[in-house]
Amino acid sequence: MFRTDKAKRFCIPIWCTLFLMLLIVGKSEAQTSWMACNNQVNISMDDDCTVNVTPDMILVGEATYPPPYNDLSNFEITIDPYVPGTGSGTGVIITTPGIYSVTVTETVSGYSNNCWGTLLVEDKLPPEILDCPCPVGNTDPDCTLKATCDEMDEMLDGYDAVLVPSFTDCSEAYIGFYDEIIENGACNPTKIHRTYVVTDAHGNKSTSCVMEYTVDPIDIYNDILDPQSPVELPCTSGYSMIDIYNHYYQLKLDELLPLATNQEEEDEAYYLATVHGNQYAYPSINGKPINATICNLAVTKSDLVVPACDACPDIKKVIRKWTYLDWCSGASHEFTQLIVNGSTDGPVITANNVTASVDPWGCYASILMPAPEHLADQCSDAVTYDITGPFGVDITQTNSGHYHVSNAPKGVHTFYYNAYDCCGQVTSVPVTVTVVDATPPVAITTENIVVSLTTATGGTGIAKLYAESIDKGSHDGCGPVRLEIRRDDQNCDI
Repeated sequence: MFRTDKAKRFCIPIWCTLFLMLLIVGKSEAQTSWMACNNQVNISMDDDCTVNVTPDMILVGEATYPPPYNDLSNFEITIDPYVPGTGSGTGVIITTPGIYSVTVTETVSGYSNNCWGTLLVEDKLPPEILDCPCPVGNTDPDCTLKATCDEMDEMLDGYDAVLVPSFTDCSEAYIGFYDEIIENGACNPTKIHRTYVVTDAHGNKSTSCVMEYTVDPIDIYNDILDPQSPVELPCTSGYSMIDIYNHYYQLKLDELLPLATNQEEEDEAYYLATVHGNQYAYPSINGKPINATICNLAVTKSDLVVPACDACPDIKKVIRKWTYLDWCSGASHEFTQLIVNGSTDGPVITANNVTASVDPWGCYASILMPAPEHLADQCSDAVTYDITGPFGVDITQTNSGHYHVSNAPKGVHTFYYNAYDCCGQVTSVPVTVTVVDATPPVAITTENIVVSLTTATGGTGIAKLYAESIDKGSHDGCGPVRLEIRRDDQNCDI
């Protein structure tokens, strides 16, 4: 290409043009004239849900390539979205259906010649059902639903409580079903024939699997969970089923709700409180309360209400008899539940420990015991108490209602404060009574003692006076005394 300075025009000679065209064409022939790729290749996945992509699947006319380009090991594959591997020799494995861009590059010329095409990987194989565990006519107990006739529809709506077929597929799949219910009356088993079909994300459908489930009539001896007994209710509470449910529901909720840290745990607390309340209030089947006729079962109850004691008419005991009747067979079963409308615990009493000293006339203490620090009952104000102690100790009640203890020897003793409610229920608490010797001994001496002096060396008169000489029955209540005598320091001024 040339340019003149004056005219500033381009001049391209014919021979120059021919040279450039030959050079470009020659280089293109060296790089790309023998490489071509399919624009799009469609391929289905194998039974093992894979596709092995090799260079010859993308290249066009590779069998006519001159050596060494007719050797497929001299080509590499790059797949987008990225799939590990180069495809040299063994190929690249794709495990997910979809559209991929595949680039094929030769590796021997040094020019990195390449071409590319689109690969559509499809899942054309239908899902395969591997196991159909409850065939029609089975006697497998696992294929018997834990449900009553009233719960059957609810249970059949989901998969959680029933066996389902297992299946496999190369892509996402969902299982669908339709039911045929064969009813034989409330006194005979109900059969459910459920037909399952698996459909994958591409609309491929499996062959069907027909399974048979059974719902048996209620067994009054094995299927019913009796209510909890005994039932303990507050003094002011009623004793109906709803009263019982509300009481135990609230107890469990107050226990669990403060522990919840998120909404899921709060929901769980409410659920467990509901279960707890029902367990005390009603009989149940499969965790659901029953209080009437259901399927082949009739449930009735009767109450016998008696005062817990004559002194406390507000505290009642209810003897509740539950009767379960199978109206198909005529068999019946009874359960007795005890309900106490009032506290079954004794009164509350507390008292302090006591320390006392022996008296001067013997090694025994005489103690006026203090009244209880706290004395009460949940359901009645008619609460009394007394005190009991170890053998040999005398305990008497004073006119003021307190208790006096005498002849309590020196040492540590356990006494009991016993509280009684109006029904005679007792609560006893121990009290430690410590008896110590805090009384000094009694000193008794002889008065006006006359002692003769004895002349000593040097003409000094002296006399000796012993403690025993002046003792006149000194004593201590808890043991012997030690006698000592000493002279008054100011004896010369007497």
